[in-house]
Amino acid sequence: MNREFARMQKLAGLITESQYIREEESDEKELDQLDTDIASAFASGLSALQGQTDVVTEEINEVEVELNEAIASLLISVLLSAPKLLEIIGGLIKKVASIFAKDKDKVSAGDGFIHAGHYLEGKYLKLLKTIIKVTGMGKKAGLKSEEDYDKAAKILLYTILGVAAVTAGFASVEAIKAAIAGKGVSAAVYGAAKGGLAGIKTEEIIDGVMKLASKVK
Repeated sequence: MNREFARMQKLAGLITESQYIREEESDEKELDQLDTDIASAFASGLSALQGQTDVVTEEINEVEVELNEAIASLLISVLLSAPKLLEIIGGLIKKVASIFAKDKDKVSAGDGFIHAGHYLEGKYLKLLKTIIKVTGMGKKAGLKSEEDYDKAAKILLYTILGVAAVTAGFASVEAIKAAIAGKGVSAAVYGAAKGGLAGIKTEEIIDGVMKLASKVK
């Protein structure tokens, strides 16, 4: 039973307060396990990327982009133009998608997406930021300030999660939009992630999801 359904049953008097609390605790355990599984897939994918830094950097040096787009569009344009980078990110997305597919009937799409995103921020955001710098993705995309790099790392993280969720059938693009806006997501889950999503427009992530999803199957 997902959290929203349990809440509705409680309001309707179909379950007791203690039953509702047990359901919440069960959902939290499911979300925590989802976080751990996805983090393991991220660790594997980012490790593979670190091992191919020289190849990826060389490919990115050859990429030509027009610096008149939003950060998300520029990052995805660079990613799609670097075959080895796309191969590694595509493999990461497929691993995460298999985890989402396994859990799509256990937790709500919005809670799962936001909860996992917040957890991954704490573990891998700095590493993603470093990879964007070292490979030259940031320079090619015209990033200048640390704030730009922080934003780019978050956009890339949530784009990868978004593509995985969509391709797994775990969440629709519309559900991801709603989750980022905090709609259909529990207050506790969204409250934890809200700081990380500050300053990022929903469209920036969705644009990346749409472009990357078409290339990753």
